[in-house]
Amino acid sequence: MSKIIFVEAKRKYGSERLKEQLNSEIKKIQYNRIGIIASIQYINIVSEIKKILESNKMEVFTAKGRIGKYVGQILGCDVSAATKIEYKIDAFLFIGTGQFHLLNLALKTKKPIFILNPETFQISKLDKEEIRHFQNKIEASKKKFLVSTTVGIIVSTKPGQNNISMALELKKKLEKMKKKAFLFICDFLDKNELENFKCDIWINTACPGIALDDARIVNMEEILQYF
Repeated sequence: MSKIIFVEAKRKYGSERLKEQLNSEIKKIQYNRIGIIASIQYINIVSEIKKILESNKMEVFTAKGRIGKYVGQILGCDVSAATKIEYKIDAFLFIGTGQFHLLNLALKTKKPIFILNPETFQISKLDKEEIRHFQNKIEASKKKFLVSTTVGIIVSTKPGQNNISMALELKKKLEKMKKKAFLFICDFLDKNELENFKCDIWINTACPGIALDDARIVNMEEILQYF
């Protein structure tokens, strides 16, 4: 069996450049108690951002999540570094690009979420319309699941995403609900290939990002209430 080695790739910045670029942008965050979270690429600048916020008379909070290796680190499947400090803060500041992590967090908190793009040094606020669109997609997928008769279960062979035991248990539960259930096991998923199979709905047991903005796919955790 081949050995897989994961290498962390982190962006580097100079402290002075960060201060210079961010001092004006920080004014967009009109809250006093801020929770900082970040994706792995930018976790090494969390401490610098914390100092900059504190120099602007803000109170800053961070926490270590359930899965993440570092304080403040969130993943698509684990935003506990954020939810652990939710009760202490007025708003979140996410350091990173892309919105996959943020949309999952937005479903679990009512606190405002600001995004610091480390490539442009601009701060923006997560749009409520995007959150609403994501919520509507999930609800549509749930309804599709309830009326489905044939279900495909997506299982990944990737380390950290392989949930074959969960998938097998899910298959049994679906069959008790009089649904036909089939396991589809893959390393890389090309979602275009789903069109080749006559499944009414797909249940994802791998990375939650697979279901992002795709009404054909529902994440396992989103339908647990029906079992």
